[in-house]
Amino acid sequence: MKSIFKYLGLFLFISLTAVGCRQDIETFTPFNISPDLGREVGVDMGGIVIDEQGEPLQNVEITLGNKTVNTDENGVFLIRNATTFERRAYIMATKSGYFNGSRTMIVQDDKLHYATIRLIEKEVISTFDSSEGSQVEFDNVKLTFPANGIMLEGGGDYEGEVNVAAKYLDPTDPNISELMPGDLRGINAFNEETVLATFGMMAVELIGENGEELQVAEN
Repeated sequence: MKSIFKYLGLFLFISLTAVGCRQDIETFTPFNISPDLGREVGVDMGGIVIDEQGEPLQNVEITLGNKTVNTDENGVFLIRNATTFERRAYIMATKSGYFNGSRTMIVQDDKLHYATIRLIEKEVISTFDSSEGSQVEFDNVKLTFPANGIMLEGGGDYEGEVNVAAKYLDPTDPNISELMPGDLRGINAFNEETVLATFGMMAVELIGENGEELQVAEN
């Protein structure tokens, strides 16, 4: 299932990250950025995928660059000679019943690197009728879905029950770096790489009554 919020065009988290907080800004105009990804390199990547309790997860699909493997019974994986960018090696971990996990790393050519990824179980916390909309609250988070505000992920109207799977990520959690997507690097208005501070993140997915992948409608 895909999230209603995309992370780097792929992952399903919205990260409320900032170095400061402005309550008076209602609109955001993006600017063109050209992040320095570095050159293409060939790397080896080992690691482990665990759940929120620290237990290993088997048969998690791990993708890095042009290579894909599955974790073994101990949650361990090893990818050999994957082609990726030295300043943005993006590792994706997917398993049915869990939100997708990922890690972004700076890597070196012909080196073995290591990553730990914690996957969050996908739990439906609320269900509502798409024609009526709903306000969903959990862990001091409030999501407001207007009536007739849901569409199919691939386009087209959706009518029926909407299942909301969601999880709040506490920024004070000692395991936040293993739970969150990517890392906390960002690009500012001067096209300079900077470090972000997180005030909280949430994972949100919308699922139709027959398992359809849903999305918030335009506007």
